Amino acid sequence: PRGGLHPIYMMDLEVEDDSEKLPDLDDHEYYHEDYELSPYADKRLKLTDAERTSEQTEWNQKLSEIRTEYGYWNFRDDYRQNHKGKDRPVVNWSTVGDKKGKEYNPLLGEIDPSDFPKDAWQTDDTYIANFLREGRSLIQRVQDGIYEEHGWERGDAQGGINIMDGSSPTTGGVAWMYEGSMKALVKKLLCAMMTNDHFFVTLGGHSAAAGHGNNFFQSYILEFQRVMEPVFDRLGMVLVSSNLAQGGMGTLQSAMAGVGIYNENDFMLWDSSMTEKDGRAQDVFMRQALLGGKRRVPILFDMGGGKGIMDKLVKE
Repeated sequence: PRGGLHPIYMMDLEVEDDSEKLPDLDDHEYYHEDYELSPYADKRLKLTDAERTSEQTEWNQKLSEIRTEYGYWNFRDDYRQNHKGKDRPVVNWSTVGDKKGKEYNPLLGEIDPSDFPKDAWQTDDTYIANFLREGRSLIQRVQDGIYEEHGWERGDAQGGINIMDGSSPTTGGVAWMYEGSMKALVKKLLCAMMTNDHFFVTLGGHSAAAGHGNNFFQSYILEFQRVMEPVFDRLGMVLVSSNLAQGGMGTLQSAMAGVGIYNENDFMLWDSSMTEKDGRAQDVFMRQALLGGKRRVPILFDMGGGKGIMDKLVKE
């Protein structure tokens, strides 16, 4: 999808003078991340033409095998073809906000059909139907890949998530969520897709959560970013995952600063039970996350503190 709050679609690419020429992103001096091109055939590598061709051929074969087994993204928008080369209209949220007043904030999901210009993708039933079909197929492929890597079959209980009403016992699966939290997460994702917005995921915790002893990008929250960022991108969102865990201190000091350290969030994880054991620090972390945001109320996720703290917050 194109248009909306996604920063790519709001960039001003006009150049005022020759001294501010934009870089040619296709130039070999810049990394051009195209999954069709083998990173082992990069122009910056000292390879002969024959070696580069061999690397690219091997890469193409691997892509073909993956697509044969799992399928591939096959979404196309025919708007330009059907409208004599014209680009599809997009939403200018700043203009919409000016018309509706200062209190209007699409980031909070305060949107309605009248916000979208005629022929915007959000108003095109055919576009949306095709997009949803390809989106579901994409999610299915990613899930199948994850299950296969862990040696699970689709539907295995140990790979699932339990949706609970707040009183049921925790049984099986890799995680559980309250039913209300799952519904809120669905709404957040739908709003971010409709407005092409960022989606912020932040981890607070102790040294094990921070991944001390590994490379920073090997921490589990950044592994989540590596796997899920391309999926969010295909669905029109910008996933931003932050590892703000730290050893020796836990989360209490950072939580007292609220969004000053943890920033705005859509999904927050607490993983500090090894150093903050009695629940009080987790309680502060969760409450500050709920109260501190300027425009987002996050989904809260506990990574080991215990169901009791979460139950208490839900009841309140």
